[in-house]
Amino acid sequence: MRVKRVINKFLIYTVFYLFMGVVAFPLTAQAQSRGCNFESELIFKIKDGRIGAYSVWDAVYGEIEGIERFASALPVDGSDTLAVGEVYDTPDSAPKLTLVKFDYRGRDVWTKVHEIKGLSGAVKILPVGDNFMVLANVGASGKKRPGVWVGTFDQAGELLKGGMINHPTGALQASDIVPGPGGQGFLMSANIEARGEAPHGALYLLGSKGQALSHREYAAGLGNRLNALAPAYEGNGYLASGYIEAEDGRKAGWLLRLNDDGSIIWQQQYVRGSGAQFLSVSRFNEQYFVVSGFADPHALEGTRRAGWVMMVEARNGNMVWQRYYTGSYKYSARDVLVDNDGLISVLLDGQWDQKKKPKSADGEAQEDNTYDPTRDLGERKDFDYANLLTIDPRGNLRSSDPFYNGEGSDAAQLYFGKRGERMIVGSTKMVYSIEAVADQLAMIKRSEEGWVLAASPSDPYKDPCKR
Repeated sequence: MRVKRVINKFLIYTVFYLFMGVVAFPLTAQAQSRGCNFESELIFKIKDGRIGAYSVWDAVYGEIEGIERFASALPVDGSDTLAVGEVYDTPDSAPKLTLVKFDYRGRDVWTKVHEIKGLSGAVKILPVGDNFMVLANVGASGKKRPGVWVGTFDQAGELLKGGMINHPTGALQASDIVPGPGGQGFLMSANIEARGEAPHGALYLLGSKGQALSHREYAAGLGNRLNALAPAYEGNGYLASGYIEAEDGRKAGWLLRLNDDGSIIWQQQYVRGSGAQFLSVSRFNEQYFVVSGFADPHALEGTRRAGWVMMVEARNGNMVWQRYYTGSYKYSARDVLVDNDGLISVLLDGQWDQKKKPKSADGEAQEDNTYDPTRDLGERKDFDYANLLTIDPRGNLRSSDPFYNGEGSDAAQLYFGKRGERMIVGSTKMVYSIEAVADQLAMIKRSEEGWVLAASPSDPYKDPCKR
């Protein structure tokens, strides 16, 4: 049954958004920076709310009987969107790779589904001349270890060529891919698990057709992981982000400034709370990078996972400023982008804390709102959602725009559209009320489906401190 209509969506009214919407305010005693001065560290609490922000358009795609998840997307043909992800015909079936093209209004134009043996999940899609390259991970099959699949597709979504990248002794799984040095080939960040070795990150140089040319591994700490890559200014190497496991067992945010050949210029660990890691990185200018991720508090602090955004110096990794975003949800700053005018957009994913017990007005604990697909319509009120933050170059929060869909969303990626839209892709939990037909009784069905949302561009900005 093809999904044709999205139900259980929030109505949007500007007056409610301005005065009742999800906003953020600092918990620190000092206010946000004024003028050209700024605080090196601020903690923001995201206020609970149920009113979402406007979007230019959004689309839910999938079959009620199956599962669809988008992992990555990019703008094509002017204002169209090409998304890649996985589709399951039934919850118990093996995933297939799917590409879906949407027009500028969010209507699907075409869909192509490809069976990739052992597919475990799509990672990223990026342009290659007139075609597209898709990076995906493949699980173990028989005696074959997990590896990476790289495929090239034409503009109609047809597979032109596909091939595997494997590690000689361990399981290999990709996490990101960016254009290679001088625009030649590609650089892929990946992670390796091999017998007798601690899990660790690696950097692969790929040719123009996606073939592995060389690689470099980074065995550091009790274990580590690379999550994202970003090119430095004017081709001066790259910055890799992830985490490293310290001697006390805690995970610390980890940055590596790399030459084009993957050799390390500098690396830094950033210990926060009981554990932290970076999920994304973006170049700000020739002097700075912006990184995002999350930090888990110490157990005794009684607070939840916080989204974490930090600006660092490109020459040595020293922190310029950092911001934490916390509240009733577990937050992760999944992705970060920098616009040409210097404004920073952060994709803050809010997942309902299943350990939290809601309280009534008299302080008594109520029933846990943990997601339960058997609940009736409207019983659950706390939905996972995506929050789009806009931050100025000094870390001041300019806006907080929450986006809700169905019974919760899982945001995976943020990217710029051709007209400056800030595009969010991921998946959403939908609920449908099926009317009684003939001998079939009325019922409620739930389904996880692909989700694409076009948020408005950030407001025009001129940095008053830039001369």
